[in-house]
Amino acid sequence: MKMQRVVSKVSLLFVSIGAMLGAGWLMGPLFAAKIAGPASVLSWVFGGLLVIVVSLTFSELSAMLPLAGGIARFPQFSHGSLVSYIMTWLAWIAYALITPTEVQTLLQYIGPYFPQLIHHNNGDVGLSGIGYVIAALLLIVMSVINIYGIFFVTRFNNILVILKLLFPIIVIITFLSVAFHGSNFTSHGFMPYGIKSILTSLPMAGVIFAFFGFRLSVELGGEVKNPQVALPLALIGSLVICIILYALLQYVFIAIIPTSALAHGWNHLSFAGESGPFVGIAAGLGLGWLVVIMYMAATVSPFGSALMVVTTTARVNYAMSANGYAPQSMLKLNKKGVPYVAIIVNVIAGLILLAPLPGWQQLVGFVIAALVISHAIVPIALVALRKQVPDLHRPFRLPAGTFIALSAFIILNEIGYWTGWQTIWKMYAIGSLGLVVLVLYRLTQKAPKPPLHAKHAWWLIPYFAGMALLSYMGNFGGGTGYIPFGMDMVYVGIFSIVIFYIALAQRLPAEETQELIERERHLFPESYNKKNIEDSV
Repeated sequence: MKMQRVVSKVSLLFVSIGAMLGAGWLMGPLFAAKIAGPASVLSWVFGGLLVIVVSLTFSELSAMLPLAGGIARFPQFSHGSLVSYIMTWLAWIAYALITPTEVQTLLQYIGPYFPQLIHHNNGDVGLSGIGYVIAALLLIVMSVINIYGIFFVTRFNNILVILKLLFPIIVIITFLSVAFHGSNFTSHGFMPYGIKSILTSLPMAGVIFAFFGFRLSVELGGEVKNPQVALPLALIGSLVICIILYALLQYVFIAIIPTSALAHGWNHLSFAGESGPFVGIAAGLGLGWLVVIMYMAATVSPFGSALMVVTTTARVNYAMSANGYAPQSMLKLNKKGVPYVAIIVNVIAGLILLAPLPGWQQLVGFVIAALVISHAIVPIALVALRKQVPDLHRPFRLPAGTFIALSAFIILNEIGYWTGWQTIWKMYAIGSLGLVVLVLYRLTQKAPKPPLHAKHAWWLIPYFAGMALLSYMGNFGGGTGYIPFGMDMVYVGIFSIVIFYIALAQRLPAEETQELIERERHLFPESYNKKNIEDSV
């Protein structure tokens, strides 16, 4: 049994759009406004442009190596098993957290009408016992849907995405026609808390959290028809569409906030129904019909995003198993070509992680830190693989590839730095746990153990240590502020350039990379058979 290339270009585009239009548009505008005021509109534009630069590096690699679980496979070929494992562990933890986060948002939004689902604790909103049971049932339902195959899931997702696009468009048009307080953009200043607030809002208000949904299409690379065209289209096209939509949503949110809610400034923004911000405002304006639509959106948007995260996270498990550092059972596919064992593992992980989750805003910072640091290997892998396998067919070759890759690496590290010290140290603690899991797995593994390629991973020590030190001495999220604001980001940029070239120098020898790719061709020939790909179009 093998994975089936049945996902069309449009379906793949909708995978990324659907992933980006989840909890982000329901909750992000409120938290962005609290952090940056009216300048939060710029946060969405700036954040989206940064992510586009990052996505360009994925475009070349995913078209060249259209594999399931690409985030685990690219570093495997460029730097070997240990680097791949560490980065994939962080990515998997982030992915595993996203699904329960989306489910929690769904229940939090309908909480005012079903208060037994949530509880309040010192201003934070979490799930009650009943809420946890409902959330667990939703996770199981998503997993059952996935068992029916990628073709069914993506077609089902297409319907959801059409609705998910329609809902925010209705919200934008309606609110602009019934309420517009232009003074909100100037009453406390357009940028009341300075440039730093825009940067802080990128990870902490869910801006990057929303846009990083683009990467879900990469994980489905092994199941896409005509991946050389479909993958770049899905990556770039979805981001452009969602940048426009999110900027408009933030603009509308700023404009419709009651002026009385700003009496104490944007940082202390407060109004009735704040736990479901768009619903609260619609109810305050007497728009009962829009409240109904918003509750429909609050159900469809997070559910659709979580559904696709369940789909793609299973492909990451599958890739980890293919790399040889996870149980081979996760390579098992059902008759529909679905890695069902991986899905079951992720459901169990989601149920465990769901119980202690904090509120939405507290969680997204951690998820983003894990995502950006784990994905920082991709720009390095792009340049490394150009040197290791220069003759491998590249249907999409990124112009100025080294410059864009270096820029993407700097951007990812800057975003990670903006999450702050309190987030960074927790992420590294979870990363350390991953090393314990790897050691235990290898000690109990009976089959021949694949090489770790440890000598190609030593650069991770100065990389992680340097990011931790900069965060601790920096100005975001509990940093000491020892480094002046402005200069801290310069230091992160310089540090990133140094690490980039050290990591590049520590890539695998070309012949070893070629051996790994040949092994891949042998084990998963359908991923590399050009005729097979063409015939599936």
